Amino acid sequence: MFSVTTVSSPSTARYPRDPMWSTDLPSLTRYDEDLVKPAILFADRIDLRSDRLDMAAMVKSDAMKYRSMPMRSLWAYIGICYRRDRTELEMIGVAEGQLASRDEVDAFMEAASTSEPHLEEFWARHETQISEVAHALFELCRTRYTALSSPALDRLVEAGMLTVSGWSAGDDDPWTLAWTDDDEFLARIIDDLLANMNSWGDAVLIESGSRFLLPAGRLPALPATPTPEDIASSLVARIPGLREITIDELVEIRSDLDDYLAAFRAEVITMSKDLAAEQHGGSLEPVDVIDRAWHANVSPILKDLDTKVKRGSYPRQLLGAFAEDIGTQAASGASVLFAAGSALAGVGTLLPAAAAASVPFLRALNSRLKARDDLRDHRLFFLYEANRRIGEGSRRR
Repeated sequence: MFSVTTVSSPSTARYPRDPMWSTDLPSLTRYDEDLVKPAILFADRIDLRSDRLDMAAMVKSDAMKYRSMPMRSLWAYIGICYRRDRTELEMIGVAEGQLASRDEVDAFMEAASTSEPHLEEFWARHETQISEVAHALFELCRTRYTALSSPALDRLVEAGMLTVSGWSAGDDDPWTLAWTDDDEFLARIIDDLLANMNSWGDAVLIESGSRFLLPAGRLPALPATPTPEDIASSLVARIPGLREITIDELVEIRSDLDDYLAAFRAEVITMSKDLAAEQHGGSLEPVDVIDRAWHANVSPILKDLDTKVKRGSYPRQLLGAFAEDIGTQAASGASVLFAAGSALAGVGTLLPAAAAASVPFLRALNSRLKARDDLRDHRLFFLYEANRRIGEGSRRR
């Protein structure tokens, strides 16, 4: 079974002090959707572990505060009145006429710094406005929570193709999170993630943008060479238009190409073994070998496949070839942990184009026998056909 675990931190480098204001939350959901797209085409099982879900838990807790905790609503109202930030007011949907005067807020804040402020008097004068602002904040939280949800990923979960969880090891209820500081929560979910990684027992690749969040001394060691799943994801991630195709369309393409998937897996297993042999004692960086190998080996094969397919008979010949291919028959793969965005993963949604173009192949493959090259042609038909169909789908948009 090809099983892929993807560790995702879409909010990395901009983790918000207040999750309501600081981040474009819909972009985080799209980030995770793009992250799993390569694996949809080739993996039996995908496990997505994303701090997007932890952020959603915090947003849900914020919504609960404004619905069920009057003192939190009061202090939120006072803060909004004190800041009088137009951008914030527009985001919440509150007019300046709903705010207490600046003089009144200054007097309240001065009293709060020296003694017990007159909360009851302030509440009595502004109860209606406080209630209106609290409701606006609640509705904003609900909108944000929805933005952090992905119906497309939910359908993958229902189909048994995907599991999704946050970094946190527990099921944090809104009441507990209401009394948890953002920085405290971030530190805890990082600890939970690292503890889980170590318990998995396999080398885990962490997306490069997340590394500043994680203490380097506690990270698992990186694997010396990419796994078959790494290679498969790198190949698929090179397909132009992959990000424009919907997840539902990718599932349909995967189903249509199911007859050719085992052969593709057989090829990436062979590539992984060859790369391990090539890198043993070698001095070249994998990325240097990879880019040249793509242009020297894979791109010509895909062009040749295009010529063969246009003749009209090639796909019908493939199933017979696969039946005689021992490697295809044995291609079940092994479970692997894969965090998209590593230098070897080549996931186009996370890396610059030059890095995304790097696919782990072996220079020694150039010297393969012609029979072996023919077999590679057969095995790479899955990649060719996925590329063709995704290209057609993206051009229709």
